[in-house]
Amino acid sequence: CPRTWTDDVSRATALPSMGAACDDDAKPRGLRSSRRRAFIIVASAVVAGGALLTLRQGLVLLAKPSAAADHHQASMRTTTKVPPRESSSTTSHNGHPDREMADVARLMLGDASSKASDYANYFVSYAYLYHQKQMLTDGARMRAYRDAILGNRRLFEGKTVLDVGAGSGILSIWAAKAGAKKVIAAEFTSMAAHAKTLVRHNGYADVIEVRQCAVEALDLRPGSVDVIISEWMGYFLLRESMLDSVLYARDHFLDPKDGSIFPDAATLYWAPAALTEDRDEKVREKEDAMADFDAFVDELSSEHGVDASCLRAPYDAEQSDYYLKPAQWVQCAEDQILGPPSVVAKFDLYSVSIDDVRGVTAAPFTVRLPPSSSSEAQQDGSSSPSEEPPPPPSADKFMSAFVGWFDVDFKRGANGRVALERPIVLSTAPEHGYTHWGQQAFFLPERHAWPWKTTHAGSAKKPDEDGAASVLRGELTLTRQASAPRLYHVRARLEDAAHRTCVFDWDLS
Repeated sequence: CPRTWTDDVSRATALPSMGAACDDDAKPRGLRSSRRRAFIIVASAVVAGGALLTLRQGLVLLAKPSAAADHHQASMRTTTKVPPRESSSTTSHNGHPDREMADVARLMLGDASSKASDYANYFVSYAYLYHQKQMLTDGARMRAYRDAILGNRRLFEGKTVLDVGAGSGILSIWAAKAGAKKVIAAEFTSMAAHAKTLVRHNGYADVIEVRQCAVEALDLRPGSVDVIISEWMGYFLLRESMLDSVLYARDHFLDPKDGSIFPDAATLYWAPAALTEDRDEKVREKEDAMADFDAFVDELSSEHGVDASCLRAPYDAEQSDYYLKPAQWVQCAEDQILGPPSVVAKFDLYSVSIDDVRGVTAAPFTVRLPPSSSSEAQQDGSSSPSEEPPPPPSADKFMSAFVGWFDVDFKRGANGRVALERPIVLSTAPEHGYTHWGQQAFFLPERHAWPWKTTHAGSAKKPDEDGAASVLRGELTLTRQASAPRLYHVRARLEDAAHRTCVFDWDLS
């Protein structure tokens, strides 16, 4: 995260990226109980997966925001071993080109080491009923899927349905209630056993077949599936990269002419936000960590005669990475969003390719800084000597973060040609209230970031004489992490009217 604006993007300075933020030596003292609980689950996953993981791999989960720990329980899944399947051809049955092997397919169908690593880093929690309950108590999520399925029975009656990542089997049960002839519930984790119990207890064992395997390992005829249902969305939509598995199922099993996908489209949003209190809490935690390090340096010097002050700068960078670089789960109030959101990605699940959903490339967005009022103008030095100085701007008027969220649509069936009788939109926008996804906050690093209603020197052009607002133009990029393709690097590049640029980097991890 850069400290300063520059006149040339090539000269933009940024804090170094410290990949060791999750290493034991870099981790601050005093793990919260939720993180300790996550570590125990990770350790269990490692044993069950039959692999030795490095501490760095095991601590991926510990970097999660503790404020959202309970909500985060629903954002991962647990695995069991599945027999590998033969590599797919370079072109699927419905004409969508396949790469040599897509990122997620390579994990799901790869060697034992790859599967075990994916088990610990991603799937680890989904085998627990406690974590399934987190999703089943998300009212917005449940109502949207229930109404979309039961409200559009015509697409389900007498049809074969594939539930990708079935979890506890709730979507499969609704599909059966809607009149499906056959439902194949593919669940990669041991949650499949609970799904079988729930299906049998509700009287649908003759319709729903629960298979404990990856969807990539299913042995189904091309075109044999009429409807795909899946709740595949992760934080900021793309985290977890489960959409790959849905598209794999589409390309290999869905009827290419009349097949339907629920949901059928997704939209990703990005907006400036005033989250100063949340961001400053992270800044304070980082400062406390540095105070602890300084005390450590003093003690090492006085007690053991070794001067470790030369390590302060890299330790500071590590702590900045740990506290400020990861995206944070938040549930924003409407008035914390400081302007209309920008659409940074749209995905039509009938036509989008796996290459298209690997991330977002230089998606444009705009931040508008409104013109200053007369009192705010006085803060810039225009007040009369005889007048009382105005009060400082409220902290909640400062842009201290960007926030991202998503919508998914249930609007079209039959390969996108037919409008649904009952269209549904599931939105995670702040104005629609709580969902377990919440929003993802990407904090700006400085305690005093850009004011929203006053103009911060060096960050944006001052309003024109006629009161025109200042404008920052930006580009947002999401790229999959090379060593963990279910996680993402996030970069925002901003440019003001004077063509000064600034680049911010975060991790969606």
